[in-house]
Amino acid sequence: MAGTFTNNAGAVFVVASNGMPNEMANVGTLVNNGDVEVDAGTLNLTNQPNGVTDVRAGTSIVLFGTLTAGSKNGLFDLGSIEGALTLANGQKTVVTPSSGTLKNTGVFNLEDGTSVVVNGNLTNSGQVRPLGTSETLTVTSTFTNQADGVLNFSNLPASNSSLT
Repeated sequence: MAGTFTNNAGAVFVVASNGMPNEMANVGTLVNNGDVEVDAGTLNLTNQPNGVTDVRAGTSIVLFGTLTAGSKNGLFDLGSIEGALTLANGQKTVVTPSSGTLKNTGVFNLEDGTSVVVNGNLTNSGQVRPLGTSETLTVTSTFTNQADGVLNFSNLPASNSSLT
């Protein structure tokens, strides 16, 4: 689909729900007001050069598969999370917010050996939760956990997850 795909509030858009790793959905521009889940395949944003820059309040994105913006990682310019973002694809995702700061007021989950590098600052007044046993969150500048922020590494007693 070369144009805009609008996923309305209450709607769910699933890519590769049957575990088909070669499935790909090409969407020009994604407007997400609901829930997006990429189970095994790839969601490619062909006309959204900055990828997903905001996970809005009341929305969610769950990635067991891959999100791309053309040839780039689809979250490379992510600037804010007010909804819920779960990265559970075991991949390394590098985020370089154009503002210099990734702001989380929602829920940011890392699972299944996923590694995230934030090139810049991370300000958290929501929840950052490495939920598995080997997740890595690297912040190259400053991580600020606000008074109401939760950074939770305690979900598994044998966790090797790390913050660097």
